[in-house]
Amino acid sequence: MSGTRTICEVIDYWGETGGSFIPAMTALASAIRKRGERYVVISTDVPGASWYNDLIEAGAELRLIHDASEVAPNLKAIRPDIIHSHFTKYDVAVARSAFRSKVLWHVHSTRGASSTVEELRARVKYMVIGAGIRQWVCVSNGIASQVLERGAPKSRVRVVPNGIDTTRFRPPTASEREAARAQFGIAETDRVILFFDRTAIKGGRVVREALERLPGYRLLVNGGPQEDWQSFARRYDVVLSPRLADPRPLYWAADAFVLASFGEGFAYVLAEAAASGLPVATSDIAPAREMVGGVDGAFMFPPGDAQALSESISRAIDHGPSDALAERIATFFSLDRWTSDMLSVYDAV
Repeated sequence: MSGTRTICEVIDYWGETGGSFIPAMTALASAIRKRGERYVVISTDVPGASWYNDLIEAGAELRLIHDASEVAPNLKAIRPDIIHSHFTKYDVAVARSAFRSKVLWHVHSTRGASSTVEELRARVKYMVIGAGIRQWVCVSNGIASQVLERGAPKSRVRVVPNGIDTTRFRPPTASEREAARAQFGIAETDRVILFFDRTAIKGGRVVREALERLPGYRLLVNGGPQEDWQSFARRYDVVLSPRLADPRPLYWAADAFVLASFGEGFAYVLAEAAASGLPVATSDIAPAREMVGGVDGAFMFPPGDAQALSESISRAIDHGPSDALAERIATFFSLDRWTSDMLSVYDAV
């Protein structure tokens, strides 16, 4: 389908760098513009963000806001045919400001309610405020199940797994691997585990406990709070890296990847690691099972079980690079597949 539709994405993305989410947005922008349609992105203004020009160069009109009160005036000026809200913060503002637009809520994650009041609020959002939502787009079957439990109608819930750029995230050449290890001061004989830290739910504590059972291994830690860095560095052989605009050298320098999360919507870092050919030790959570379950080179452990994690890491290191994981991501979780799926969602609403 082509024409003169206006499609507006409303996003609450807080990364200073684009990660894998912004490349997905730029791919979608390019595809929509090729169809002759208008594409507008309303985004939270992120101090120091490096990705604004990427969206603009791909054909998006970019409008920056600071809070939900600015959503309605912008939508009134744009008058989009389709409004696509990401990351939940602006969902309610979008639903209340839709006018005659068709509204999609894109659910990247859900938070478990910690009280009866919070659970009631969640159900009101999905069953009352969300009554007019045309489509709930869920990044995994696990997220879709949670959305359905909170009252979204089954006929309007669709699973569209995220995609990554598998032309960028791929197994390294010998020279790329050598350069990446040199970048982080890693010797050829070192056995290196890669872990992306951020918050407690990512499982840093479990990784530290697992390392007690793995003498002689090095840990490459990306991101995370300063207190976590100090906890790792005091006791283990750790290479610490800030968040990078281009994370590929992290994957190319490592021998195995760890996802120790207690919960995820869709783990971009797991997809990137697998696409890079790294064997993975991953928590046995629904999104990870959907992505790499049963694939050669993927070793799962019960969330929070440090002993099982240490065993999974050892098996992953011993396994070595996994072509099967790289092929799995390239086949089912590519950016081309995601873009095609999203265009079909827009055409169906």
